[in-house]
Amino acid sequence: MALEPHGVCHTLCIKWSVAKIIYLLSGSLIVCGFTVEMIVIGMIVAPYLREAEFVEASCQFNSSRYTGYTDCQDVNRKPNNNFPCLEVLVNFFPHSSSKLPVNSSKLFGGGVATIYSVLSYYEESSSTSKCSSRICYRDSYMNAKQIANLNVTLYNNQAAYQCYVRQEWAASTFVALRSREIDEAKVFHCLLWPALAFGFGGLVFWSVYCCLGCNIWPKEMAV
Repeated sequence: MALEPHGVCHTLCIKWSVAKIIYLLSGSLIVCGFTVEMIVIGMIVAPYLREAEFVEASCQFNSSRYTGYTDCQDVNRKPNNNFPCLEVLVNFFPHSSSKLPVNSSKLFGGGVATIYSVLSYYEESSSTSKCSSRICYRDSYMNAKQIANLNVTLYNNQAAYQCYVRQEWAASTFVALRSREIDEAKVFHCLLWPALAFGFGGLVFWSVYCCLGCNIWPKEMAV
């Protein structure tokens, strides 16, 4: 007697455990897609939204000073590993399309020059730290050497460069970024692929469930 198409599919899936494998793989895609999406939102999207508050301007180095030492916060850091805190002051010149004060050429500090010449910022309790310890060597001597080299480079380069400026809340001071680390393309791809994995896994899981239900584990259900 010939089997109906649904019966053939059901028999083959039970005999070779194909449906079980599909269930497990699609479930893994759902879990992995959701987990990665949550991580991306915290590590990529949130910093991108904070960086979006900075408007484009032109900056020119004015002065710098050391304000002590800051401990490194890297996971693999050695005990007592630190780096000199270099506070950088610049003059900024807002572009005509920005919402910054047109007549402003004030000094502002905020962000420490790192070894990659990025004036970065760290927000905590609505305040901006003047030091960043995101990038550290395992040796305090190398940290100090890199910061010293950067300080010399800043003094030797007096040309204006593109930067991004934001006025602090309820304050007349300004903070700046040398460059935006996260662009729209990176955010798009970081959100797209985990979402596709989650959606594809959910679609496959639901399709198999609608076709076979929970009958692919008859022995396990009987225990």
